[in-house]
Amino acid sequence: SSDLAFNQIEKHFRMKFGVSASLFNKESIEIPDEQLDILASHKILGSKFVGFHVRDSVTPLSRSAGNCDITTYIEAIELLLDQDIRVVIQGNMSMKLLPDSLRNHPLIWDYAHDSNKHSSLDMYFFSHAFFLVGSASGPILIGNDFGVPTLYTNLPCLGYHYDLRGYSLPHLILDRKSGYELPYSEILKSPLAWSIREETNQHIRRRNSAQEIKDAVQDMLNDSVSIELNLWHGLRQSQHFGGAAPAMTIAPSFY
Repeated sequence: SSDLAFNQIEKHFRMKFGVSASLFNKESIEIPDEQLDILASHKILGSKFVGFHVRDSVTPLSRSAGNCDITTYIEAIELLLDQDIRVVIQGNMSMKLLPDSLRNHPLIWDYAHDSNKHSSLDMYFFSHAFFLVGSASGPILIGNDFGVPTLYTNLPCLGYHYDLRGYSLPHLILDRKSGYELPYSEILKSPLAWSIREETNQHIRRRNSAQEIKDAVQDMLNDSVSIELNLWHGLRQSQHFGGAAPAMTIAPSFY
């Protein structure tokens, strides 16, 4: 699959160039003057900010596991705002709006619903963020190529792991009848660990709670300040699921 290919490419790239190497240099991104003015007007240019890209689109149940609710990220966003860290909401117009009290906050830019969208702005967010918070979608991978730490929330496929700098916070899988949370060894036996299906006759998903996402963002804050990325890599390389070196997995009652 493309996921496994991605892991192998990352593995060999880092073996050759080192664990801290990034494929692209953020300084090489060319931003047109008009877009530079937009970044400056939102006080993002040169500022510390965290980007959120939360996928939520109309999708059949056979492919809906990647969807999640932006409102479950509000506590995490407020945590950042309380520490005077700017937040950029990325995505598209179909994303649910945050409450007006947040959308109008001076430290938040709701770029997802902004009319001034431009590819160079997208690339600036993914390459210059302090760290990124995302869910299952293509953009979750972009920051990694620039060496930007990433928190992969609501990871739907436990059988696959992206080799990202940062952490992943996976779905839990529950027994449909009893509500029992499956341990990791049993999750891997479920089709839900290897697909983006919403449910099966036996199992259902539990997405990350607001508290879990908030705690994971706090971990990103703590580690981004206190440790080097090399330590993240060392921790990740000691874990092997299906032959891949995943991001550190955080989850309650997982083992």
